[in-house]
Amino acid sequence: MRILNFLLFLAVAGWAIILIHTPDFFIPDTASKEIIVTAFRISVGLLLLVKLLRTLPGLPLIFGMGNERSVYVVTLCALWVLASLLLIIGLFTFFAALVLVITHSLFYLKSYYYSIGENYFQNTVFHLPFLGLGGYYSVDAYIGFDFIPETSFAWASYFVLNGIIMFSAGYQKIKSPMWRQGKGAISFLNLPHLVKKPFVPFIDKMESLIKPTGYLIMLCELILIFSIIYPISFIAVTSVLIVFAVSLFVIVDLSFIGQITALNLVLLGSLFAIHPVELDMNNLESFSHISVFFTVIVISSSISIFFPVFTKKTGLSSVLRVINGIAVPMNVFTERHQYGIFTCRFDSISQSKQVLAVFDDKGRFGRWQYWRPRQFQTMMYPITDYCLIRQHFGKEGRDNPKFKQLVDICYTAFKIGGVEHDSIQISVKSIEEDTTRESYIHKSWTPIFSVSFENGTIINTNICERPPNITKSLREISPA
Repeated sequence: MRILNFLLFLAVAGWAIILIHTPDFFIPDTASKEIIVTAFRISVGLLLLVKLLRTLPGLPLIFGMGNERSVYVVTLCALWVLASLLLIIGLFTFFAALVLVITHSLFYLKSYYYSIGENYFQNTVFHLPFLGLGGYYSVDAYIGFDFIPETSFAWASYFVLNGIIMFSAGYQKIKSPMWRQGKGAISFLNLPHLVKKPFVPFIDKMESLIKPTGYLIMLCELILIFSIIYPISFIAVTSVLIVFAVSLFVIVDLSFIGQITALNLVLLGSLFAIHPVELDMNNLESFSHISVFFTVIVISSSISIFFPVFTKKTGLSSVLRVINGIAVPMNVFTERHQYGIFTCRFDSISQSKQVLAVFDDKGRFGRWQYWRPRQFQTMMYPITDYCLIRQHFGKEGRDNPKFKQLVDICYTAFKIGGVEHDSIQISVKSIEEDTTRESYIHKSWTPIFSVSFENGTIINTNICERPPNITKSLREISPA
């Protein structure tokens, strides 16, 4: 496997270096390009703004209980909003983009939460200052303010890193037995806690077509970065992946992964359609300071997806996250995410209702997944780890390393509930390897943990019932 990883690294990194030094990569000015890039600038600004606003109720999940109103967090949020608005209208676009690079980086570098979605967004915001976005249909263009012009190296880097992200996602799928057997897509779409209820009958009817679709998605993810050799292949591959990305926030709601992926693919596919990249090995750009800068970025990203050298949170991995977001392989939905896990509900004792309905009363897709960043949906994973640590190591109180995260989760639900004195109770139900949609829906909830609050202060914590035992889980847990 190490030899294969090394050979794939050489292929991806070598191809990336060639693309970085290809002349006029998406660079010619045309009326069509002005419209496409302007639409992209406005869309990215709006998406970043919506992402932050939909994140605000979950700030305790990111920074911990009580830190959501710190000067640090409030300042970052204010700068993020201001920079997004300036990007949308195209005023001081370069500086707005630079502020977004800084704020988005600092927002997640000091947080308890960082997911695939942040990888995609960090890669996008990092390139914004170098794409010359203020030069088209903007206030900057009107007043003649053009601080940093676009560069072919930046456009090439942007395409290459999107290609590397896709290659990593496809490669991780190939390493999963479930995806190799053609069961990955259908298993994912049969998860009742993620799929929107109106699409369930459609999925049942189309099950025979979903298996080959899973193989097609894997293939397109793997060859996107190479398909640019031929215009027809690139357009075909990009079209398939755009449909896939849209499904991630239509059939399920993996916000805002699906939205930013679709936006990037539409941008790159549109630019390629109006100006196909012409590869000529005898006519490559020579190395320069800026080409070396982007070359180092794509090489480090290529290393990241094949070798686990940046998995631990170190200074080097933090720098890499700031530069392009790609510090670890793109760990897609595999067996680890599909069984041996718990879903959860959060009940207000004083109001006798669920106050943070990530999943509905039967454990299906809930309203707090609609266009919400994934820190709400992924609360189930620290809760799962807490339950597994209780099951295997008997640790249920503060000695459980996930105890504090459960308190933060309860505090988030308490703040959303909106009453001064309340107790929040976490209940769970399990998803095993052999759990069907119907058997899951009819399972009962087991209360495992509760916290009482008064005016935002913890009064007490209570360990409730023992969670159901999980027969098989691929989660990596530790008692410390």
